[in-house]
Amino acid sequence: LSREERVNQAVQALKDGGWTWTAEPRWDEDLQDVVPGEGLRMPNGQPMPDTTILGPGPAYDPQRASFNQWISEWMRELGMPVTSELTGFNTILNPVFIEANFDMYILGWSLTLYPDYIVDFFHSRADALLGGNNTPGMSDPVFDAAADAFLAETDIQRAQEQARELQAIVAEARPYIPLFVRQAV
Repeated sequence: LSREERVNQAVQALKDGGWTWTAEPRWDEDLQDVVPGEGLRMPNGQPMPDTTILGPGPAYDPQRASFNQWISEWMRELGMPVTSELTGFNTILNPVFIEANFDMYILGWSLTLYPDYIVDFFHSRADALLGGNNTPGMSDPVFDAAADAFLAETDIQRAQEQARELQAIVAEARPYIPLFVRQAV
Protein backbone atom coordinates (compact mmCIF):
# COMPACT_ATOMS: atom_id res chain seq x y z
CA LEU A 1 0.00 0.00 0.00
CA SER A 2 1.05 3.57 -0.53
CA ARG A 3 1.42 5.82 2.50
CA GLU A 4 -1.84 7.55 1.56
CA GLU A 5 -3.66 4.21 1.41
CA ARG A 6 -2.23 3.13 4.78
CA VAL A 7 -3.34 6.40 6.40
CA ASN A 8 -6.81 6.11 4.90
CA GLN A 9 -7.14 2.50 6.10
CA ALA A 10 -5.99 3.43 9.61
CA VAL A 11 -8.48 6.31 9.79
CA GLN A 12 -11.28 4.06 8.55
CA ALA A 13 -10.39 1.31 11.04
CA LEU A 14 -10.56 3.81 13.90
CA LYS A 15 -13.86 5.25 12.62
CA ASP A 16 -15.30 1.74 12.26
CA GLY A 17 -14.29 1.14 15.89
CA GLY A 18 -16.16 4.23 17.08
CA TRP A 19 -13.23 6.67 17.39
CA THR A 20 -13.89 10.31 16.46
CA TRP A 21 -11.91 13.54 16.02
CA THR A 22 -12.63 17.24 16.17
CA ALA A 23 -10.40 17.38 13.04
CA GLU A 24 -9.98 14.05 11.26
CA PRO A 25 -6.51 13.18 9.92
CA ARG A 26 -6.34 13.34 6.16
CA TRP A 27 -3.97 12.96 3.27
CA ASP A 28 -3.05 16.24 1.60
CA GLU A 29 -2.42 15.74 -2.13
CA ASP A 30 -0.52 19.02 -2.48
CA LEU A 31 1.81 18.33 0.44
CA GLN A 32 1.96 14.58 -0.24
CA ASP A 33 1.78 14.17 3.52
CA VAL A 34 -0.64 13.63 6.39
CA VAL A 35 -2.43 16.52 8.03
CA PRO A 36 -2.54 15.18 11.61
CA GLY A 37 -5.81 14.57 13.39
CA GLU A 38 -6.83 16.62 16.41
CA GLY A 39 -9.09 15.99 19.38
CA LEU A 40 -9.15 12.20 19.13
CA ARG A 41 -11.86 10.60 21.25
CA MET A 42 -12.18 6.94 22.13
CA PRO A 43 -15.42 5.01 21.46
CA ASN A 44 -16.60 5.87 24.98
CA GLY A 45 -16.38 9.59 24.11
CA GLN A 46 -13.39 10.26 26.36
CA PRO A 47 -10.19 11.82 24.98
CA MET A 48 -7.46 9.28 24.34
CA PRO A 49 -5.05 9.48 27.30
CA ASP A 50 -1.39 10.29 26.90
CA THR A 51 0.38 7.08 25.98
CA THR A 52 4.04 6.05 26.11
CA ILE A 53 5.81 3.39 24.07
CA LEU A 54 8.85 2.11 25.99
CA GLY A 55 11.73 0.77 23.95
CA PRO A 56 15.46 0.14 24.07
CA GLY A 57 17.69 2.99 22.98
CA PRO A 58 19.63 2.96 19.73
CA ALA A 59 22.89 1.99 21.43
CA TYR A 60 21.30 -1.27 22.62
CA ASP A 61 19.01 -2.00 19.67
CA PRO A 62 18.87 0.50 16.80
CA GLN A 63 16.22 -1.42 14.88
CA ARG A 64 13.71 -1.52 17.73
CA ALA A 65 14.49 2.10 18.63
CA SER A 66 13.68 3.11 15.04
CA PHE A 67 10.45 1.13 15.05
CA ASN A 68 9.46 2.79 18.33
CA GLN A 69 9.95 6.25 16.89
CA TRP A 70 8.23 5.47 13.58
CA ILE A 71 5.19 3.93 15.26
CA SER A 72 4.94 6.85 17.69
CA GLU A 73 5.10 9.33 14.82
CA TRP A 74 2.47 7.47 12.78
CA MET A 75 0.18 7.33 15.81
CA ARG A 76 0.62 11.07 16.39
CA GLU A 77 -0.36 11.67 12.75
CA LEU A 78 -3.64 9.93 13.56
CA GLY A 79 -4.12 12.36 16.45
CA MET A 80 -3.00 10.01 19.22
CA PRO A 81 -1.06 11.61 22.10
CA VAL A 82 1.87 9.19 22.01
CA THR A 83 5.42 9.59 23.25
CA SER A 84 8.36 7.39 22.33
CA GLU A 85 10.51 6.69 25.39
CA LEU A 86 13.85 5.16 24.46
CA THR A 87 15.79 4.01 27.47
CA GLY A 88 18.26 1.43 28.69
CA PHE A 89 17.18 -2.19 28.41
CA ASN A 90 17.31 -2.73 32.18
CA THR A 91 15.10 0.33 32.73
CA ILE A 92 12.31 -1.31 30.72
CA LEU A 93 12.36 -4.55 32.72
CA ASN A 94 10.87 -3.16 35.95
CA PRO A 95 7.72 -1.51 34.52
CA VAL A 96 7.12 -4.39 32.10
CA PHE A 97 8.04 -7.55 34.02
CA ILE A 98 7.80 -6.55 37.69
CA GLU A 99 5.17 -3.81 38.04
CA ALA A 100 3.17 -4.56 34.85
CA ASN A 101 2.72 -0.80 34.63
CA PHE A 102 3.12 0.33 31.02
CA ASP A 103 1.09 1.48 28.04
CA MET A 104 3.08 -0.25 25.28
CA TYR A 105 6.60 -1.53 24.83
CA ILE A 106 8.86 -2.85 22.12
CA LEU A 107 11.31 -5.61 22.99
CA GLY A 108 12.69 -8.64 21.25
CA TRP A 109 12.89 -12.30 22.06
CA SER A 110 15.34 -15.07 21.33
CA LEU A 111 13.17 -18.13 20.88
CA THR A 112 13.86 -21.84 21.18
CA LEU A 113 13.33 -24.29 18.36
CA TYR A 114 10.55 -26.09 20.23
CA PRO A 115 7.68 -23.58 20.59
CA ASP A 116 6.90 -24.08 24.28
CA TYR A 117 7.62 -20.35 24.69
CA ILE A 118 4.06 -19.70 23.46
CA VAL A 119 2.87 -21.14 26.78
CA ASP A 120 5.39 -19.06 28.76
CA PHE A 121 4.23 -15.87 27.03
CA PHE A 122 0.46 -16.33 27.12
CA HIS A 123 -0.72 -18.87 29.73
CA SER A 124 -2.60 -17.15 32.56
CA ARG A 125 -0.40 -18.83 35.18
CA ALA A 126 2.59 -17.05 33.57
CA ASP A 127 1.15 -13.58 34.29
CA ALA A 128 3.91 -11.00 34.81
CA LEU A 129 2.39 -10.01 38.16
CA LEU A 130 3.04 -13.61 39.25
CA GLY A 131 6.65 -13.50 38.04
CA GLY A 132 6.06 -14.88 34.54
CA ASN A 133 6.50 -13.60 30.99
CA ASN A 134 2.82 -13.01 30.16
CA THR A 135 3.20 -9.23 30.20
CA PRO A 136 -0.04 -8.49 28.31
CA GLY A 137 -1.91 -10.36 31.03
CA MET A 138 -3.67 -12.68 28.59
CA SER A 139 -6.20 -14.84 30.41
CA ASP A 140 -8.09 -17.25 28.18
CA PRO A 141 -9.34 -20.57 29.59
CA VAL A 142 -9.52 -22.09 26.09
CA PHE A 143 -5.89 -21.14 25.42
CA ASP A 144 -4.81 -22.37 28.87
CA ALA A 145 -6.42 -25.78 28.37
CA ALA A 146 -4.93 -26.15 24.89
CA ALA A 147 -1.52 -25.03 26.20
CA ASP A 148 -1.62 -27.59 29.01
CA ALA A 149 -2.49 -30.31 26.49
CA PHE A 150 0.37 -29.15 24.24
CA LEU A 151 2.89 -29.37 27.10
CA ALA A 152 1.67 -32.86 27.98
CA GLU A 153 1.75 -34.14 24.38
CA THR A 154 4.39 -36.78 23.59
CA ASP A 155 3.61 -37.27 19.88
CA ILE A 156 5.61 -34.68 17.88
CA GLN A 157 3.11 -34.59 14.97
CA ARG A 158 0.21 -33.91 17.32
CA ALA A 159 2.31 -31.32 19.20
CA GLN A 160 2.90 -29.49 15.88
CA GLU A 161 -0.86 -29.38 15.27
CA GLN A 162 -1.46 -28.14 18.81
CA ALA A 163 1.22 -25.45 18.44
CA ARG A 164 -0.54 -24.19 15.31
CA GLU A 165 -3.85 -24.13 17.19
CA LEU A 166 -2.23 -22.12 20.00
CA GLN A 167 -0.77 -19.71 17.45
CA ALA A 168 -4.22 -19.24 15.89
CA ILE A 169 -5.72 -18.35 19.29
CA VAL A 170 -2.94 -15.84 19.94
CA ALA A 171 -3.25 -14.39 16.43
CA GLU A 172 -6.94 -13.76 17.06
CA ALA A 173 -6.43 -12.29 20.56
CA ARG A 174 -3.44 -10.13 19.50
CA PRO A 175 -1.79 -9.65 22.90
CA TYR A 176 1.38 -8.87 20.93
CA ILE A 177 1.86 -7.43 17.48
CA PRO A 178 5.00 -8.92 15.91
CA LEU A 179 6.91 -6.24 14.03
CA PHE A 180 9.68 -8.22 12.37
CA VAL A 181 11.79 -11.34 12.57
CA ARG A 182 15.55 -11.30 12.36
CA GLN A 183 16.88 -14.30 10.55
CA ALA A 184 19.73 -16.08 12.29
CA VAL A 185 22.81 -16.28 10.13
